[in-house]
Amino acid sequence: GGLAHCDVQLPVAQDGDDEGGRRAPGGGGPGVLKIHGLISKGTPAAGRPNGERQILFLGGRPVECPKLCRAANEAFRSATSRTDLHPCLFLQLHLPRHRYDINVTPDKRTVLLQDEAAVASALRAALMRIYDAGRGD
Repeated sequence: GGLAHCDVQLPVAQDGDDEGGRRAPGGGGPGVLKIHGLISKGTPAAGRPNGERQILFLGGRPVECPKLCRAANEAFRSATSRTDLHPCLFLQLHLPRHRYDINVTPDKRTVLLQDEAAVASALRAALMRIYDAGRGD
């Protein structure tokens, strides 16, 4: 079993930036999305039979972001070759308020992220690096 640290930083364009994060006239500079926390190590013994221990926080509150959980599941399954297991994850997301929408459901648990596919891809890649590095343990 056990947990590993997860730290991801992804540059994101801010209002006034073009899609490459370059400053447009009158705009701000590129920002950074940060994801940090703990995730199961990439071993079958660290896996769970369901995803109930996958907790994401945004703005200090628990949220649901299925695409990020799916990215973590894919990385874990790739590392363990077990499709029946899910990693535990406890991750805090830090990004500018205008980069997400919490008004999707009345309880404000489901969120929509701008560039959600890029965020999920960055998370998946970071977890794969963590799992690859852990194979030497």
